Amino acid sequence: MNPPTSRFYRSLLRLLPPAFRHRHGAEMEAVFLEMRDEARGPIGRAGVYGRAVWDVARQGSQERSRERAARAHETRTTRGWTVDEIIQDLRYSIRQLRRRPGFTLVLVMTLALGIGANTAVFSVVQGVLLRPLPYDNPEELAVIWTQFPTMDLMEFQASPPEFWDYQEQNRSFAAVGGMARREQTITGEDNPERVPVAFFTWEMFEVLGVEAAQGRVFNEVEDQGDAAPTVVLSDGVWRRRYGSDPGIVGQSIQINGDATLVLGVMPADFAFPDPAVELWLPMQIDRANPPHRANHFLNLVGRLAPGVTMDAAQDEIASIVARWGEDEAIGHTWRPEGHPAFIRPLHTQLVGDVRTPLLVLLGAVGFVLLIACSNVANLLLVRGEGRQREISIRAAMGAGRGRIVKLLVTESTVMAVLGGAAGVGLAVLGLEALVALAPDTLPRVAEIGVDRGVLLFSGGVTVLSGLLFGLAPALQATSLNIQGTLRDEGRSGTVSKSRFRLRQLLVVSEMAMAVVLLISAGLLMQSFWRLNAVDPGFRTEGVLRMAIDVPQTTYPEAEDVLGFYNELQDRLRGLPGVQAVSAVRTAPLSGSLPPNDIEIENYEPPGDDGAPLNADIQIVEQDYFQAMGIDLVEGRTFDHGDHTEAEVVAVIDEVLAGRFFPEGVSPVGWRIRQPGSEWARIIGVTGSVLQEGLDRDARASLYLVHDQAPLTWRFERNLTLVMRAGVDPMALVGPARAEIRAMHSDVPVYRISTMEQTVAESTATERFSMFLHLVFGGVALTLAVVGIYGVLSYSVAQRTQEIGIRMALGAGRGEILKLVVGQGMTLVVVSVGIGLVGALLAGQVISSLLFGISARDPLTFAAVSGLLGATALLACWIPARRASSVSPQTALRQD
Repeated sequence: MNPPTSRFYRSLLRLLPPAFRHRHGAEMEAVFLEMRDEARGPIGRAGVYGRAVWDVARQGSQERSRERAARAHETRTTRGWTVDEIIQDLRYSIRQLRRRPGFTLVLVMTLALGIGANTAVFSVVQGVLLRPLPYDNPEELAVIWTQFPTMDLMEFQASPPEFWDYQEQNRSFAAVGGMARREQTITGEDNPERVPVAFFTWEMFEVLGVEAAQGRVFNEVEDQGDAAPTVVLSDGVWRRRYGSDPGIVGQSIQINGDATLVLGVMPADFAFPDPAVELWLPMQIDRANPPHRANHFLNLVGRLAPGVTMDAAQDEIASIVARWGEDEAIGHTWRPEGHPAFIRPLHTQLVGDVRTPLLVLLGAVGFVLLIACSNVANLLLVRGEGRQREISIRAAMGAGRGRIVKLLVTESTVMAVLGGAAGVGLAVLGLEALVALAPDTLPRVAEIGVDRGVLLFSGGVTVLSGLLFGLAPALQATSLNIQGTLRDEGRSGTVSKSRFRLRQLLVVSEMAMAVVLLISAGLLMQSFWRLNAVDPGFRTEGVLRMAIDVPQTTYPEAEDVLGFYNELQDRLRGLPGVQAVSAVRTAPLSGSLPPNDIEIENYEPPGDDGAPLNADIQIVEQDYFQAMGIDLVEGRTFDHGDHTEAEVVAVIDEVLAGRFFPEGVSPVGWRIRQPGSEWARIIGVTGSVLQEGLDRDARASLYLVHDQAPLTWRFERNLTLVMRAGVDPMALVGPARAEIRAMHSDVPVYRISTMEQTVAESTATERFSMFLHLVFGGVALTLAVVGIYGVLSYSVAQRTQEIGIRMALGAGRGEILKLVVGQGMTLVVVSVGIGLVGALLAGQVISSLLFGISARDPLTFAAVSGLLGATALLACWIPARRASSVSPQTALRQD
C-alpha cells in the first residue's frame, strides 16, 4: 500500500488549510516517502506526517521571506535611491565634473548668472513688495484719500474738519490719525540742519501700533493747540546729532529757534511715512479755532475695526461724504461727486508706483534664467553624444532607464548647486549695485537684503534649474539602441535626428525669449529718450538751485522776511559769474503745488457746469523768469518796479490763458486774485513749466511777486534760490553759502543741485528700469547667440564626412557656406517670429511704463529683429566658414 494514499494521510491533509495543501501537497508527499521507513504504527505515521508538514511549512516561510526581501530590494531600486546609491552617484558626478574643468566652469558660471540675477531682483521684490509692513496687523491699515476730479486731483489730502467728521461718524475704523510731512530746522548749534519731519495727530501712533524705543510718544494733551512744543526723535538723528545719548530724553532742543522738549526716541526700523523723516512733532490743531474746511493738508491713515473689510469701510466713507452734500451749513461742497473719497490699503499705497516695474523686472530675469538653462541643456546634450557608449554599457549590464536617469539628474543637480552657490555670491554683489543705482523714489530700500526667504527662493530656483536643464538630456541619453551603439562604436556617422531637433528646439526657445527681452528693453529705451526730449519749459544749463529757510525767531514779521530775501539777492548778484538771481516757492520738477481757487474779474465761464477756477500759485522774486530762462509769450515779466508800493501785478502761463480766456482774447490787462485777496493786474503770459515731472502735463500757473503777494504768502520763509551763472554753477555753492552764513548763522542751506541734475533726478526711476532691462537683454542676446553658435559648430563637426563628400563631388565653398548659414538662419527666422508674437503679448504688460511710444512700435520691433538677425548671422558664418575650409581628403579619411 502506498503510504501517502492511506486513509490516515488523506484525513490529515484535510486538516490543513486549502491554500497550504494546494501549494505544498507534492512537497509533503516527497518528504513522507523519504521518512516512511521511520513510521511504526499509526503513531509513528502521525509523527512522520507532522514532521513533513513542519519541514515544508518552515521551508516555505524562508522562501517567502527571501522573496519579500527581493521584492523590497527591487522596489527600492526602481522607485528610489538608497543612501549608498546617492553617495555613489554624488562621487561619480563630482569625478565627471573634475574631469572636464573648463566645461564645468562654463556651465556653472552660466547658471550663476541666471540664478544670481533672479536672486538679486527677488531680494528687491521681497523687501519692497512681499515683506509685511513693520506694524501690528499691517493688513488692517488703510489710507483715506479725497478727490477733486474737476481739478484733476485724484489723490488729495483732507481738511481738519473732514478728519474730525471721519473720526466721529465712522464705525469701520477703530482709530483714524492724521499727518503732514514738512521740513524743519534744528538750530541752537553751529551747524543748523534742515531735516524732513512728520507732524502727527496723537492718534497716529495708536493707529500704527508703535511705541518709542526710549521715552514715550506724545499724547492727546500735548497735541492740543496751546500745548508746549514737544518732539520725538528718529534713531538716525539721535545717533548722528546727539551721539546716542540716552540723556537727551527729557531735555530741550532748538527747532526753528523754539525750545522743544524731547519726549522719546523711535525704534531704528520705524520709518513712517518714509525713511527720510527725522522728527515727529504733534500736529496741535486748535479745535476752538479750526482751519477752514477747504484747507486740505492732512494725510489720513486708519486701522480697521475687528471684522470690518476694506469694501465695507469704503462704503461707509462714501456715505459720510454724501451727507456733507446735504448739509448746506458746511459751505464747502454742494456735490459729493465733485469731492469723493476712497480708501486704499497702506501697503498698496506705499508700493503702488513701483509694483509693476519690479514685477516686470522679475519676469525679465526669469527669462534670463530660462535662457541660461536652455544653454546648459544644449551643452549637456552635446556632451551626452560622447557618453553614448558609457550609457549603453551600463544598460547592457542591467541598469534600468530609471537608474541611469537618476545618475544623470544627480550630475545636473550637482552643477545646479554649484551654480546656485556662485549665484548667491553674485547676488550679494549685484544687490549692492542695485541698491546704489535705485532711485530715491524706491520705497523700503532699507529692508532690502539677502535673508532666509531670499535663500529659500534661491534654493528653489537652483533645484528647479537642475531639473529644467538636466531632465531632458538625461531622458534623451537613455533612449538608446544598446546593440546599435556598441556595434557602431568607432564608426563615425551623423548625429541622431531626434537629438539634433531637441537642440534646435532649445536654441529656438532661448532666442525667442531673447527677442522678447530685447524688444521690451528697446521700448523702455525709446520711452526714456522721448521723456528726456520733453521741453520742461525752462533752460536747464547754468542754473544752480539751493533751498533756505529763514528762522522765525530772528525774522518774525513779513517785512523782515522780505527784507532778508531782498538783501540776500543783492549780495548774490555781486558774486563773480552770476547773471541773475531769484527765489521761488517750489522749484520746477520738485513736486506738486496745491491748487488754489482763483477769480478773474468779470469772467463768465462757458456753460453751466459750475467748475471752479483754480491754478497753482507760485511766489517768486522779480528776476525769476530771467534766472530760469522761461520764455515770454506776451506782455512783460516782473521787474524791480513791482515792489510793495506799486500796483499789484501778476503773470500767468499759457495753460491758464488757454483754459480761461477765449481764443483771440488777450489776458493782459485783466485782473485776477485769490478769493478774498487784492486784485492783481495781469501784465504778461509766459510759457508753461513742468512742475511735477517730465511725464506730467503742465498745470495752470499764476505767478505773484513775493513783495506784493497776499500777507500769508509774504510769510513764506522756505524758498528755493535759483542763480543763472556764466561759470560752473556748482562753483557758486561755497560763495553763496558764505553770504547766507554772513547774514545769519542759523539759516540752513540744503537741496543743492543744478537744474540739469534736477531734470536727471526726475527721470531716475525710468533710467533705472531701462538700464536693468538693457543689461538683462544684452545677457540674453549673448547667451542666445552662443547657443546657436554651439549648435552649428557641433553640427559641422558631426557632418565633416558629409561635407567632404559634397566637396569631393564638386560642391564649392559658396554652396557649403550657404548650406550651413541657411540651416542656422532658418532657426533664427523661426525664433524671431515666435519672439515677435511673445513681444506683442509682453507689450500689454509694460505699456503702463512707456511714455510717448506704443508698445507695438514697429521701428523697435524691426530694429531688434535686425540686430538679432545680424548677430546671429555672424554666429552662423563662423562655423560655416570652418566647414567650407574642410579638405575632402582629410574628411574622407576620418573614421
